[in-house]
Amino acid sequence: ESDLYGSEAMGGVINVIRKNPLETRFTADTIFGSSNTPIGSAMGAVRMGKWNVTASGEGFRTNGYMPLAASERGAVDTVVNSEHRTSDLLLEHLFGGNARAFLGGNYYQEARQNGTLLQVNSADLRQLRTGIDFTSRKLGSFGVRLFGGTESLWQTFSAVSADRNSEVL
Repeated sequence: ESDLYGSEAMGGVINVIRKNPLETRFTADTIFGSSNTPIGSAMGAVRMGKWNVTASGEGFRTNGYMPLAASERGAVDTVVNSEHRTSDLLLEHLFGGNARAFLGGNYYQEARQNGTLLQVNSADLRQLRTGIDFTSRKLGSFGVRLFGGTESLWQTFSAVSADRNSEVL
């Protein structure tokens, strides 16, 4: 799989196949867990003639947990926690029953604290995609895609003293 997805795919790839909405609909889910952990997601699709608009989003946050027993903690120790948000928007135009053109974009943002004051991670990903799909009984199926995006990653690691009262990046 690395020839298609690059060296980052060593652990595998999950292929998400989107369902095209055939009707207007809306769904929402929410969950609340331990460590003050709310999760919420929603998806809405509107079909107006030959146009489809689909929007979705999700948010997650947890206050996390303390990875060390109280007797082992020092001044630099904090909770391990995480939060993320994601959204997606897709606009499609259908041409008969055998072709479509689309434009879509998505955004993902994540932030984590990793157990000490200086060890943090954050990531932002933005993607835009457009294309056309065409199916013919004689010629088969064809698709053209154009996509691009930007991403940023921030991570810090540290060396923690034996008494856990100081750390250095």
